[in-house]
Amino acid sequence: MGTSDIYAQRVRRAQELLVTNGVDLMILTSSVDMFYLTGFTDEQRERLMFLMVPRPPREPVFVLPTLYETEARARTPVKDVRAWRDGQDPFAPVLEVLGGLGRAEPVVAIDETMFARFLLPMVKRARASWTSAAPIMVKLRLTKDAREVATMKEVGRLTDEVMAKAIAACAPGVEELTVARLIQRSFMELGAEPTAAVPIVAAGPNGAMPHYRAGHRKMARGDLVVLDFCGSVEGYWSDVTRTICIGEASEEARRVYKLVAEAHLAGVRRCVADNTCQAVDAATRGVITAGGYGEAFIHRTGHGLGLEIHEEPQIVGNNPQPLEPGMVFSVEPGVYLPGRFGARVEDCVVVNANGPATELTHFPHDELIVV
Repeated sequence: MGTSDIYAQRVRRAQELLVTNGVDLMILTSSVDMFYLTGFTDEQRERLMFLMVPRPPREPVFVLPTLYETEARARTPVKDVRAWRDGQDPFAPVLEVLGGLGRAEPVVAIDETMFARFLLPMVKRARASWTSAAPIMVKLRLTKDAREVATMKEVGRLTDEVMAKAIAACAPGVEELTVARLIQRSFMELGAEPTAAVPIVAAGPNGAMPHYRAGHRKMARGDLVVLDFCGSVEGYWSDVTRTICIGEASEEARRVYKLVAEAHLAGVRRCVADNTCQAVDAATRGVITAGGYGEAFIHRTGHGLGLEIHEEPQIVGNNPQPLEPGMVFSVEPGVYLPGRFGARVEDCVVVNANGPATELTHFPHDELIVV
């Protein structure tokens, strides 16, 4: 199946869900959802760009600035492209599409990331019943097809290479930011994209802050160092965390790391079809709680991964959602002791139709790596 056929098929599936959800029209702004359906998007800026997907048999419409018209016609399966020029009313073609639905008050599902500067004038000028497009797009993107999984395996392979480079760069006296910049540079050298945000390189007490970014702390002997970073290929992300030690680790640091590694393994083993998100969380949390550090595991076990680093499903204790083949998510238990250190191990997995899940990153983590 060609690329254009894949996007056309996704649009058809979206239209089927519009009918199922009682929605007449879905409007997506520049976002990963637009990219998912068309292979094309841009940053959301001051110019209105909408993908308008109506119920069948009507066809989707791209409303966008003229400077994107040629690219959209060439790169997407959308045939109806309505371009507006600077100085014109960008809402005119939008209102035209809405008026052509033949409904006095159509039900319109809106991209949740849409800027207020676009949403508010549209709501004021158009008579409609407004709702969120999230239930439709989450359903579409929740499970990955074979092509998506293959791309994510490739970016996982590159991420393992970057992890090896990052760990090799860690040593006493090395600043966290030095390793973070190496991580970003290494992804680009391998043909992948790093995140715009600084990667997590958290040494010593900084590791007790789960979302700490790299700073100016210099690594010292005895420090645990948490390395957590992402890269992307063709828009699809990896996500991995390893915890290493600079020099000899304390007895408690080794004990905590062993507990986290065991919790990670317990969680991965539960990642099978028809199990639940909350069962995976219970598996990791149970190991850490039994080891006496339950209060120090302060976040969910994992999150979905795909075109976004954080998406559905949520691997958390109050989510009874069944696991389905094709779901991709992280398993990342951790223990955080403020002022002292933190430890986390993370790999992302793909749920299979039969048997255990497939891990997307494979850098060793059974034993604490000491450098």
